[in-house]
Amino acid sequence: MTTRDHPTQTLTYMSDGWLLSENTLPVGKDKACGVKLNDRQVLWVGGTPDEPADSNKVFVYDVTTRRFHKVAPVPAAKRMDHKVAVGVLNNGHVVVAGGSLSGPGGETNRLSYRYDPGHDEWTRTGNLPERQEWLFTPVTLLRDGRLLAVGGRGDDGAPTGDGSVQAFVYDAEHTTTVEAVDPHTGAPSGGTVVVHGRWDYTRRVSDHQPTTLGRGHFFGNAVRLRDGRVFVVGGHESWTTDDVSVQAVDTDYFEPETGEWRSGAPLPTVAGEDDTRPHSDGGRTNGVDVAVMDDGKVVIAGGATHTDGAKYFDTILCRRSILVMTARPQPAASTYVVATDRIPSGNGSGGYTGDGGRNQLPCYAVPGNRAVLAGGQDSHGDDLYDTYVFHPDSGTLHRGPDRVHKTPGWLPQHPEYPAGFQAAVISTRAVSMANSKLVFPGGVLVHGGSYNAVGDSNESLLGTRYAEQLNHHTPH
Repeated sequence: MTTRDHPTQTLTYMSDGWLLSENTLPVGKDKACGVKLNDRQVLWVGGTPDEPADSNKVFVYDVTTRRFHKVAPVPAAKRMDHKVAVGVLNNGHVVVAGGSLSGPGGETNRLSYRYDPGHDEWTRTGNLPERQEWLFTPVTLLRDGRLLAVGGRGDDGAPTGDGSVQAFVYDAEHTTTVEAVDPHTGAPSGGTVVVHGRWDYTRRVSDHQPTTLGRGHFFGNAVRLRDGRVFVVGGHESWTTDDVSVQAVDTDYFEPETGEWRSGAPLPTVAGEDDTRPHSDGGRTNGVDVAVMDDGKVVIAGGATHTDGAKYFDTILCRRSILVMTARPQPAASTYVVATDRIPSGNGSGGYTGDGGRNQLPCYAVPGNRAVLAGGQDSHGDDLYDTYVFHPDSGTLHRGPDRVHKTPGWLPQHPEYPAGFQAAVISTRAVSMANSKLVFPGGVLVHGGSYNAVGDSNESLLGTRYAEQLNHHTPH
């Protein structure tokens, strides 16, 4: 298939451009998760704060005012960090679960809490069946109202680097008996308590036996398809502590009605990318993003590949290609098309020293059967600020307004960058996966939760205190 490296025309129907929030968070947070509470509010929770004492603080951002306000913190018994899973129920209640397996507080990993926005209150809910940490794979709301959490790593994988094949569902309609704990420390306080909500493994409906994914998808992504199934793609089957990785090339589908997991068609190899890295085999890791279009097709954009069995960062290649997937009733029969256009190099739009591709790439599904691709990073970690609208029917890209950007404060310390070099104000690192579904009525887009990419020191970048928002209207 013929591919083109540059969009053919400039997008003209976006208005206002990207704008920073009117006020700032009172604390800086990196890799915080942003989830939609309703049609106008984002709840920011978890992440790595600039000050450890701020770990459990929670904030709400309003897209109509572009302002933050503080809400009730997660109880101190629950250790909050950037490896928690965060999901939103149909009634707007938020559930947090899991977290880092290591360090102080790891023993409270299985504790789960639920937030009621109407009463601004966190209450205890069912525990996870086992300890689990996630790195940014979003929690999916199923059509039947349950939550699905996948793509993490459990205790078994902690020493080996293997991604977990366990998947978990949260059912708000059940009650659970849990061990009572001190709300300040998480230490057992004696006795038990009955709570609303239950976490369990995904189970086969016919015999109620646990079911698992076919492989790990650590640093992968997940999305609910139009037919109600959940599609899981990308990431690593394993990633060891010395950065040796095996990519998850095969995909997985979850069928809520049966509780079954089925293997889908593997990701295709792409000319000009996979043939430049031996044994890359089509994998898309760290920051691959997915969006379901109005017509049911799935856009898969960005991410990185590398040589399987080699050190990830020694052979990394960020991707420019975009895939359009058609999901079939039989997952293994699903098909992919490599889009005609490829995402342009970020050089000149925040990229300078890395390769021309990008991972950590937010991909937003917007009205009109389109996807917005915003920023991302290249292999060097440069924070890119160019924006594109992708039309899956034609496989073409149109340039949109740049994200907010300015001259970084770290330039004097890094002479390889030219004077006046511009970088995106808010990085898309890590949160590109968990936060990429922040699309509001009218196609309003919100991004935030990562670090301040134009901070004073590239070695100790601070968590951002801003959100970034794009308002646009549909063309006549």
